[in-house]
Amino acid sequence: MRSATALAPVDHEGAPMIDARGLHGWLRVGAAFNVWINRRIVEYGFESGVDFQSKLIEKEGRGRRQRAYHLTIDMAKELAMVERTDIGRMTRRYFIKMEQAAVQMAADHVVNGTPEAIPRNSSIS
Repeated sequence: MRSATALAPVDHEGAPMIDARGLHGWLRVGAAFNVWINRRIVEYGFESGVDFQSKLIEKEGRGRRQRAYHLTIDMAKELAMVERTDIGRMTRRYFIKMEQAAVQMAADHVVNGTPEAIPRNSSIS
């Protein structure tokens, strides 16, 4: 399994974000990075300044510039879930299992009448 360090959050003005190039590599996407990220932004309607930040940066040692993309955690999760690779499938299965666990925990709280099952604004004491 690939290391999750490629997905280590970067700090962007105090908000944790994911480097899109790291995500692209981690997902083992076959398409070139620029083609992939631009296609996904259009296809899923992601918005600059809301779902991601981008800026031109100097590429080390070459004197050329490239566009860097920092993605919100939610955008990175969505991209990982829609990718048709083994890692994308693993990601989908992970989130399905987490949702199943959350639904089961909520059901257990309701059955047991625990305080977590009672909405905070409820008049039930």
